[in-house]
Amino acid sequence: MVSIRAMISSFRSCCCSWLWRFDNEIAQNAAEDKEEELVKDEVKDDNDNANIDIDDARSSGESEIVDLAGADEDGDGSFTADSDSDEEVDVIVNASESRMNPATVCYSKPFVLCHELDGEILRQLERDDPDIAGLFVNGFDFWVEGAGRIIGGNTRLKVLLIVIDNDVGEDSWLDELCRELSHNRSIECLEIHVRCQLQLRLDTFRILAPFLERNSQLRCITLSHNHPQSQTFNSMVSVLSNCKIGRLECIEVFCCVTGIDDEQSAEFFEALSHHCYLSKLAYGGPVERMGSKALANVLKSSSPNLVELRLIPSHVMDDLCVAIIVDAMIQNRTLISIEICENTMEKAGWAIFCGYIFRSMTLECLRLDNIHMFVFELTCVTQALAASQSIKQLDLNGITSLSPRAWRKFSKWLTSPCVTITALSLAGCTINTRELLAIIRSLSVNTSISKLNLGEITSELTSECWKSISRLLCDATNIDNTYSSSNHTLYTLILPDHWSDVDEAILGEIASLLYLNETENKAAVARRKVIDIHFAGEVTANHPLAGLPETNLPHILSWLGRDELGFSALYFAVHGFYGGWPKASPKFTPDDEDAKSVSSGTKERTISISIICAQTDEKITFSMFESAKMSDLFQAYAQRQGIVDLSSLRFFLDQDRINDTDTLNELELETGDEIECFRIE
Repeated sequence: MVSIRAMISSFRSCCCSWLWRFDNEIAQNAAEDKEEELVKDEVKDDNDNANIDIDDARSSGESEIVDLAGADEDGDGSFTADSDSDEEVDVIVNASESRMNPATVCYSKPFVLCHELDGEILRQLERDDPDIAGLFVNGFDFWVEGAGRIIGGNTRLKVLLIVIDNDVGEDSWLDELCRELSHNRSIECLEIHVRCQLQLRLDTFRILAPFLERNSQLRCITLSHNHPQSQTFNSMVSVLSNCKIGRLECIEVFCCVTGIDDEQSAEFFEALSHHCYLSKLAYGGPVERMGSKALANVLKSSSPNLVELRLIPSHVMDDLCVAIIVDAMIQNRTLISIEICENTMEKAGWAIFCGYIFRSMTLECLRLDNIHMFVFELTCVTQALAASQSIKQLDLNGITSLSPRAWRKFSKWLTSPCVTITALSLAGCTINTRELLAIIRSLSVNTSISKLNLGEITSELTSECWKSISRLLCDATNIDNTYSSSNHTLYTLILPDHWSDVDEAILGEIASLLYLNETENKAAVARRKVIDIHFAGEVTANHPLAGLPETNLPHILSWLGRDELGFSALYFAVHGFYGGWPKASPKFTPDDEDAKSVSSGTKERTISISIICAQTDEKITFSMFESAKMSDLFQAYAQRQGIVDLSSLRFFLDQDRINDTDTLNELELETGDEIECFRIE
């Protein structure tokens, strides 16, 4: 069986040629930048007191500051401004020639309420009411007939959402709406969602072409079609190719397998070549050889401001396609967010993709949603993240294929000092209660994660989970644990809606501790928790300062007094030295049974492991010492089943074959884990 370490070294070897070429390009670009700086200085000296032509300014890297205050914007994208000579100057902004700053922030859709069309909303639209900035149009609406003229003439509308349902034909209302939109110049975001199996009789994008080509305010286009027709898709590609005066920043297209092929996907990516303002690209459809090459061209040169990429391939991409796209990602220097959805890559492809994670210096957010992931893929991702210092957000949403052993490995990775992510999302994942507790407890030593999303996970939050969360935020066992073992970083926690009955006092305590953790000064947060837990209320016989040497008194008093907490804390501190109280209890939490057994030198623990026959689904459970070899377990299973030839059996853990010399400790097996057995006839 090939080890994980060998696979990781192999993908680094695969990326060696790319990394070498990338380093050469860095050196070459540095030389070109230096030469460009010299040219820039010469141009600046020659044109010190002269008006610089716009084209010369663009080629020399200079930018002319033009006062556009009070300028009138026309439909053709021209502006009028006053110059020093009081003459009228027209500055034509052409999207195919202008270049934005590479550090452009990713486009965000306007946060407005989309009102459902009715008689009152229609009257407000006709009056150009500024309160109606978003509109939802559906073929079911009674008022949709004849509303196209009013929507097209509105000057306040920012977001238009059109939904075409399966049971309603587009008929005349959609034709009228698309034609009248050609007069609109205010809509910033257009979304069209075609549901179910509906086959459109109208070529929607051909009718919308005048609107898309003339509206210079349009920033975002979203198309979602379960069964798109080639004609509709080709019309959209043609419109995107001809739309050259706009400033599209976000394009989202989601299609299913049928109706679209790889060649059409390639044409779609090629149509984006002149959209230099594009900062967000989302595509769901076939991405094979031609599509991957066209996407690579977009990543390498066509869009210098692309910062967010979302891919939902309708087919599993082969290793070559992944290598082509990853090669372009390595050369790209603007991507800060990547989202990969569905079953997109095989094992070798994952290794190549993780090579990009390992190498990237700009990537800040990695989202892996609904991925069919196992131990190998998870190990590749976590090892690449451990070497990356730029990624701050990790989303593993909707992952249902990971075994309990894989989740325990993940919780162990969270305790590593190499982890630098600040936001972690596990929403919708299949996680058992025991593994959920392991993840929660692992955060006690994690000092980077401040946001944790556990929404919609399958595990139910039991009373033990609530206690673990409370103990995570503030371990009240003793001062040492409160100060050093509690989590002072986590301040945002999203939990699933389903849980068993829990004491409201615990909920209030968790909420107050999360609020306290928002304070930037973490030393002050820890100090506050110590004061509130150990120095509040009446003096008891188990005071936390009992038995400490008196030489520590000045330091403790100074530490307690930094936040001007009053005399009560100092009073209890003094009584802690001179009250004659007994020493504090040992530093074991109530559920640290393993730590107690280790400290007392008890015997080696046993683990219960189940073996499931793949052919018959028969399950047999064995109890073994944690240091025992797997060959002993295999022999016991063969004897129980009456099998003489042990070589006819193959044992697998999370799709990886187990060696006879492996031990339970090496495989990190725990009670309840299952091994799959195949018998070769």
